[in-house]
Amino acid sequence: MEKKELLAIIKSGEGTRVEFKSSLSDLDRLGEIASSFTNSQGGVILIGVSDDRQIVGVDVGRQTVERIVDVIVDNSDPKIYPEVISKVIGAKHVIVIKVNESHDKPHLYQGRAFIRIGKNTKPMSRNEYERLLIKRSRTDIRYDSEECGGARLKDIDWNKVKWFKSVYKDISGKAVSSSDQKLLEGLGCVKNGRVLNSGMLLFGKQPEKFIPQSQIAIVRYPGEGVSDRYLDLKDFYGNLFDLIDKADEYIKEHIQIASRLIPGQIPREEIPEYPPYAIRELIVNAVAHRDYFISGSRIIIKMFKGKIEYSSPGGLPEGITPKIRLFAVRTGLLLLEI
Repeated sequence: MEKKELLAIIKSGEGTRVEFKSSLSDLDRLGEIASSFTNSQGGVILIGVSDDRQIVGVDVGRQTVERIVDVIVDNSDPKIYPEVISKVIGAKHVIVIKVNESHDKPHLYQGRAFIRIGKNTKPMSRNEYERLLIKRSRTDIRYDSEECGGARLKDIDWNKVKWFKSVYKDISGKAVSSSDQKLLEGLGCVKNGRVLNSGMLLFGKQPEKFIPQSQIAIVRYPGEGVSDRYLDLKDFYGNLFDLIDKADEYIKEHIQIASRLIPGQIPREEIPEYPPYAIRELIVNAVAHRDYFISGSRIIIKMFKGKIEYSSPGGLPEGITPKIRLFAVRTGLLLLEI
């Protein structure tokens, strides 16, 4: 959010989609407001702005933004993934929490549902809650089959389509005889000359322009857990094929490689810290199974001493019990967090 846009929001005052908070004294109230926004039309919470539109500022530490995100995500069901950023106006910090309207509402915060009515966040009535549940149950929306807003055929990387045809021939032994566009239509990536989300994710030149949440962030920490110091932080962009390759290459470049002598042989045997196939498979799973309806979020891979943690926005399919799954490997653990 640009400074000019932020000032315009402050000038307009609180409303159905805007809430001001002068401090971070009540994080749970922020969660309730986020719940009301995602159950309504979406909205923005500005922390460091008083009710009378004065910029009072707020203290921002190294982990302030992460703490806000954790509180909202950990206490909401289905999970709410806000976009949280810190902006400086003059010499004062303002924290911006942006929450979009959800396709998966109603969302609960600490077991209760909230809704936005005018400038107020109120508990949702039972009738409204049941109405949203019924509406959701009757809605069968697939993100990949929806039209990608603003995208045109010129935004498709046709060289990537040709690459796909070549790989398909190498694997199957059969050549694709149809034209490039007909192929995309057959794959459900293009419909009536319009690019669908699946087409942009798989074959877009710059998918992040149209689907900002289609990215992977990898952060490397020096110890066994999250700290205020990290060794490196990388953001990766591109179509899903390239994203998987880039993330896979980066992780493999930064894991430990041991070696041992084999009796009777000159070359040493290299033993990677984690099985290469497991690293790639977890990246593929994170990309394939994330909920792309959730904007303002991204796949995050955290590399620690002794483990790698994959975090992919979204919930588990109906009937699957949420849990953290541990994948044992020869010299450590891979942690997949869903």
